[in-house]
Amino acid sequence: ILALINVVFGYFTLPESLPEERRRPVAPSDANPFASLLRVANFPALLPLMIGLFITATSQRGLEAVWVLYTDFRFGWGIREAAWSLGFVGVCYFIVQGFLVGPVVKALGEWRTVIYGFGIGSIAFLLTGIADRGWMMYPMVMLYALGNGLGVPALTAICSKTVEEDRQGQLQGVLQSINAVAVIIGPAAASLLLSHVSSANPLFDLPGAWFLLGAVTCAIASALAIRANSRLTLNT
Repeated sequence: ILALINVVFGYFTLPESLPEERRRPVAPSDANPFASLLRVANFPALLPLMIGLFITATSQRGLEAVWVLYTDFRFGWGIREAAWSLGFVGVCYFIVQGFLVGPVVKALGEWRTVIYGFGIGSIAFLLTGIADRGWMMYPMVMLYALGNGLGVPALTAICSKTVEEDRQGQLQGVLQSINAVAVIIGPAAASLLLSHVSSANPLFDLPGAWFLLGAVTCAIASALAIRANSRLTLNT
């Protein structure tokens, strides 16, 4: 119902911002996320940022998929505890993206917001992976929501400002395709890894393995943002 409301609202209230003479025809194949993903080659200057977006999105989608299972296995949480924690996630993202993104970007600039945001996300993942008490999850959720909630919107804005007007739709298709593939890979990989570390005879004694992997991916994304910034600065 909410998705339908979004469609109706968008159709009647959001005007097309691109002049008619600069629009491109839409083909049915454009709805294929894998086909759209191939168009990443059309934006070579943004490739580091897109790689960073993909690996961090994969980590986040995996986190979301195993959160309830992990907190049950690690801390003995039941449905009530898991529900409260996920509700807290929503509140944190509402505050960060509703009230903090604008002022932070204005103060730091988009590039530093991306770099610092993913850096904060890396720290949050690391601390989540080594936490051994359930209450510790709440400050870690706040920290991760702050980093990811700032980094991803700033990254998207940078991509949009770097691309010509008549390629904005194509860019958004690529970004959505990156997220779509992350939705496929992240939950599968995180579930598989959790099954190996939570069994009676685990392959290795590292319960928070997925979160530690997420710390690495966020650190890499931050480094890729630094590289992309340097490359785009040199080109301009």
